[in-house]
Amino acid sequence: MVAATVVIAICASSSPVWAIGLRPVGHPATKPKPKPPAPSSAIAKGTDSIQLLAQPAWVGPAQTVFELRLAVTASDEADETLAASVYGALTARSAFQAAVAGEVPGAPYESPPPVPLAALKPDAAGGVDFSIPVNQPGFATFTTGVYPVQVFLQENYARVGQPLTVFLVFAGTDATHLQPLDASVVVPLAASVAIDPRSGSPEPLAGPVAAELLADISVLASHTHVPVTVGADLPTLEALIGSRGASAPAATQLAAAAGAGDELLASPALPMSLPSLVASDLTDYLEAQLVTGIRDMHALVGTAPSPQTWALPGGTDTASAEALAALGARELVVPDANLSTLSSQYQGRTFGWPTRLAAGGARLEVIGADTELSERIAQAAAPGAAVLVANQVLAELAMIDLETPSYTRGVVLLAPPGVLINPIFLSVLLSGLDGDPLVRAETVATEFNQVPLQIPPGNAVLTRSLQGVSPGPPLAGAMGLTRAAGAVNAVGEVFGRATGFVSSLGLQLMIGLSSVWDAKQRQAIISGVLGGAEQELAKVHLPPPNAITLTSHTGRLPLTILLSASVPVHVRLSLTSEELSFLAQRFAEGSCAPVSPSSETCQLTLTKTTTLQVPVAVRTSGVFQLSLALDTPDGGTQLATATETVRSTATNDVALGLMVGALIFLGVWWARNARHGRRAKKLVPRPAEDSPGPSAAATGLPA
Repeated sequence: MVAATVVIAICASSSPVWAIGLRPVGHPATKPKPKPPAPSSAIAKGTDSIQLLAQPAWVGPAQTVFELRLAVTASDEADETLAASVYGALTARSAFQAAVAGEVPGAPYESPPPVPLAALKPDAAGGVDFSIPVNQPGFATFTTGVYPVQVFLQENYARVGQPLTVFLVFAGTDATHLQPLDASVVVPLAASVAIDPRSGSPEPLAGPVAAELLADISVLASHTHVPVTVGADLPTLEALIGSRGASAPAATQLAAAAGAGDELLASPALPMSLPSLVASDLTDYLEAQLVTGIRDMHALVGTAPSPQTWALPGGTDTASAEALAALGARELVVPDANLSTLSSQYQGRTFGWPTRLAAGGARLEVIGADTELSERIAQAAAPGAAVLVANQVLAELAMIDLETPSYTRGVVLLAPPGVLINPIFLSVLLSGLDGDPLVRAETVATEFNQVPLQIPPGNAVLTRSLQGVSPGPPLAGAMGLTRAAGAVNAVGEVFGRATGFVSSLGLQLMIGLSSVWDAKQRQAIISGVLGGAEQELAKVHLPPPNAITLTSHTGRLPLTILLSASVPVHVRLSLTSEELSFLAQRFAEGSCAPVSPSSETCQLTLTKTTTLQVPVAVRTSGVFQLSLALDTPDGGTQLATATETVRSTATNDVALGLMVGALIFLGVWWARNARHGRRAKKLVPRPAEDSPGPSAAATGLPA
């Protein structure tokens, strides 16, 4: 009879399976080999590595595990395990930043037992689940703080591959009594778009950039209860939405986010270089573009941005800050490196207050965007890094709050220039901020309102100045802009600013100032505008000089204005002559009124070539000149001039009266003179004949 073999198997999920049994009688003694676990389909084959797929933003007192979802790649799944080391709570932000780089300070605070890869539980969303006990019996006790956690692969208790560093944020019961940190995230929705040089409309935007922007808008729409600040560039939105207008899904989603409390920052209707416009003294154009941009954004998403708050990723110079203040700005966010260095008393902890900004006479407040947090936005663009970086940002925000949890402070995350926010990073970040006990999401404007200005003890409000950004160069290729602008204004005065071609010329001029053009392109656009305006103005002119004859001391001057335009025009006609007196007169086309004894002005609205009969009085006869000037209604631009020859054959009444008076005077004088002459003869005595004197004989003269 052969003895039966009895086998008792003892299994555990975290240890290999061993068999203990009785061997059959007569069989040699053998040692059974352990059976390897079945490979997990959730573990990829390849170079040892770990990627974070999900984790909670924080753990509260009611939770007992810190659950990680990981993507694991292993070179030898059967013999490798997944382990973790939890380190003590960090006490300084510098230690946090060292931990992010993999240099975790101190000894492990807790080291849960390693888990064989084959025993990891696959997650329905992908990857595997890995749990770290929190406040469980037999494990370490956590209090409110930020704990670095290193997760790593090991084989035969030796680490393989690079460890993954995450952070466990524990918010205990005391967290409800702490002052949360205000955190503002500025989400840029801006890209380089092509502009039609004729219409100023952006060309449709497609490709990876468009997909990323649309995904960001979708994330904003799905997190409407988490307030953020949206740096929406109007041309970019129009390029994304295209001809579908406000009915496009992106416009609808952005409208929902703005309607729920997201803040929209103002932007000009076309891409503009603020420093160059300021350096060229062209801020009037920026103001016009800003007004148009606010109006169009309101039409697009139903919310009008406020020009009071600005976020400038590239920083700004003092002159530009003053220009923004003149346009209504009161609050600026710039990179912290763009602001003067703080005194040593603020170096030990993260500075989290707004200050006054020294910018000439402008009254501005400023927040320096946090450098470390803002740089992490760019780091999240690396493949597979978005989830990890987003959770690192959430943990760092909690670390900043716990530096001084009894003060009301705030920080701003501002993406570097030209960097878009990864949609996965944005989604994880906003989800983590939702209900975070240590960090409170706010818009930039709300943060300025809620966080008080920093006032050092015994001093006035802290003031910082701008640094590191040089004033921009003048706008290249803008020669002739003043002349072109004057011509466009004149066309608007003459033909009406609402006329189609007038609006088109104004738009063309504004398009030429956009930052999308180089100097040569800009110069060509401005020259085209000038030529087009002058061509329109030439449609209103005076005929060649002509001779006018007046046969009476009063009469009418026939004056013709030539018009080849198809719309009504508004002009001012000025007449000047020293030999004419002008009389007020009303016409179907307008009216004339004297402005001095020798000049008159007529305000006219013409629809065709018109000859006016202007009444005048002639002061003298003869040939003299009449000067004509055709101007815009405001007199700002002269359209044409002419000199007419006037011949007067009429005798002037005053001159005739003087002549008659002179003749009468001469007649009276002659008559009186003749009478007095006769009387004078009678008064002169005649010489006596017998008066003594020499005799004829004595003189020898004939008698």
